[in-house]
Amino acid sequence: MNSLHTRLQEWVPVSRRSKHISFALVLIGASLDNINVGGSIAIASSVERHFNTDSPTASWTLSAYALTLGSFIILAGKLTDILGPKRVFMIGCQCSAILALICAVIESEIIVLIVFRALQGVLASLLVPSMFAVAHAYYGGTKHMMIALTMVMLMLTCSNGLGLVIGGALSLTNVGYKGLYYFSFALGTAVSVTLYFIMYPVGTDVNSKNMHLKNLDFPGTFMIIVGVLLVILGLTEGGESWKKPAAYVPIPVGFVIILCALYFELVYIQNYKNKVDSLRQETLPTTQKDERLLNKPDWRYDILMILPREAFEITNFIVFVSSMSLLYASFVIGFALEVQYAQVIVGDNNLIAALKSLPLILGTTVGALLSKESLIYKVGMKRVVVGAMTANVACAVWTSYRDYTVKNNFWKFTLVPMFIFGFFVSTYFNVYINALMRRTPGHLQGTVSGFLQTCGQVGICVGNALVATVLGVLAPVTTEAIREQYNQRFKHAYIMMYSVQAAVAAILLFVKDQKSADAPTEEVSSEKEAEEEQPSEKEAEEEQTSSEATMA
Repeated sequence: MNSLHTRLQEWVPVSRRSKHISFALVLIGASLDNINVGGSIAIASSVERHFNTDSPTASWTLSAYALTLGSFIILAGKLTDILGPKRVFMIGCQCSAILALICAVIESEIIVLIVFRALQGVLASLLVPSMFAVAHAYYGGTKHMMIALTMVMLMLTCSNGLGLVIGGALSLTNVGYKGLYYFSFALGTAVSVTLYFIMYPVGTDVNSKNMHLKNLDFPGTFMIIVGVLLVILGLTEGGESWKKPAAYVPIPVGFVIILCALYFELVYIQNYKNKVDSLRQETLPTTQKDERLLNKPDWRYDILMILPREAFEITNFIVFVSSMSLLYASFVIGFALEVQYAQVIVGDNNLIAALKSLPLILGTTVGALLSKESLIYKVGMKRVVVGAMTANVACAVWTSYRDYTVKNNFWKFTLVPMFIFGFFVSTYFNVYINALMRRTPGHLQGTVSGFLQTCGQVGICVGNALVATVLGVLAPVTTEAIREQYNQRFKHAYIMMYSVQAAVAAILLFVKDQKSADAPTEEVSSEKEAEEEQPSEKEAEEEQTSSEATMA
């Protein structure tokens, strides 16, 4: 088996492989996460019709996927740092594609579909953290890093809307909702098979070489996954009704479990590690107990924490984690309100409703393409990010005046403000990625990106829960009185949107202003790029050995 794997890997010599093509394929594969989330919103009615079920049950085909995706992505980040980004990405891409095919062939039992969607979310959680790690491995310390991060930002902000359009279009065909799953299988398989033969070697960070899966903090990891799972479950159930225990019980229990896990890692384990390190710096141990501790530290010293204290020492880490969660919530609220307003109040079909959300997506795309790092830091990082989020409050207020009784209300109250809103969301991501991810050490890229994506998924669930709570159950509009009643609910939901956006701007007032990430000199950068154009024999051998070990 190993010899076959070796021969297949030698079909395309390492010298002829391109890191740029490899990274482009990684971006396409990672986009499946958001495409599945956005597409699932558009195909919900098709699922409901096919299985002859109610909308709350049909919505679990999305909720189950989002639930496990958000819960396991922090573990995926740590696995990326331990096992290597290439291995983790390839497993996640191909396995989630296979599960998408299984979802497509399920005919009669929606519960079975929901279970496999949950499993698909677990495997899909491997994609985004490993993508960030690949970007850092390929371009870290070079002039191409900013371009790579811009492409990452484009993928993260645009793929959700792309999924909504793809899902809306495919749901109108004969295959219905299955079209999205067939599409996911085809795209995921094409990417993973192509990368198997042509992927440029991914170097291993020096600190990552000392990490072993057997040392992973399994108790702390389990507690964090369960805690996040309960919080997201409560928020999902709360979208239907906050009166039932399934909504209000899991959230506080989940938070308590997460806090216990963080205490276990950041205080109990980290303090022990610090004590051993401190003793090793001293000339002589002061006590017999300290001598035993120094010569033979126990299991706590080698344990790999799911979220080490080192991550919290990154400048503005807490501020960006908090603001990003709320920004995701605000973005999803605006996205969901636009789609549902078009479907419920205006009466558009899934595809037209999806197309009406495009100003938001186009805004993020244009913002990413036009963003200039030098200009941002010339004006001042804090001024730019606070100003952008404050402007988005005004855009949300503008959109809240939308009224179906006003002629051309989409063009007057949605097109421009949603485009501007998306543009400034992109500005935020530009600042956050530069200020945070470019300062994250290579051996923590997966961990930090996984934690941030977990917080983002929680923000998405908060946004969905708030929308569902404010709008309530929306039955088909049969009279003008019902339409007006629903229109008032949407106005209240828009108030909630700009309130959340105002909270984002308020949190960012506490951001510490800083300059752009220190770039290497032209000479160092050129040398690094020249070295990376042809991977060293040692790097190729390490890649080959790692691949053979995986096959074994």
